[in-house]
Amino acid sequence: PELAGGLSVKARYLRGPTRDREARLIGLDPGSPVVVLLQLRIENKDTNAGSVLRRIRFIVRNSPAAGRIGLQQSVVPPEITTLKKGKMTICILGLVFASLSNREGTLQAKFDLKSGRGSTPLDIRPSLVELVKPLTMDVPMFEQNIHRLRGFQRI
Repeated sequence: PELAGGLSVKARYLRGPTRDREARLIGLDPGSPVVVLLQLRIENKDTNAGSVLRRIRFIVRNSPAAGRIGLQQSVVPPEITTLKKGKMTICILGLVFASLSNREGTLQAKFDLKSGRGSTPLDIRPSLVELVKPLTMDVPMFEQNIHRLRGFQRI
């Protein structure tokens, strides 16, 4: 959505090999289950002629609400010095949470997105689905685990 003065930010979670490659590039452990990466598309959608956004940057706010799990580490994109009207850039935001959770909505990362035209608070709460990693196992191990299941779990 459009933020302060025509600044538009759209985000998507990275998964699979793309997530692993980008995590290594920004210095995070791709094997860690508490690492979440977002690809951000930042665009200047201001309609005024000659409009330029200046000094676009992310500032970390380390204060998760009560009952929430905050960040242990974050890798924010470098400051964007200028972004002309109609132009866009893509960058990566790396989040490392302090611990895992088995409850939806407990992971929380707070940022301020600042530019020359103001500041907008961002509250990122990844779904538990973003923490699930694929598990590979051979057929005998799968069969062994299937035999442990009883009742409805076997269906």
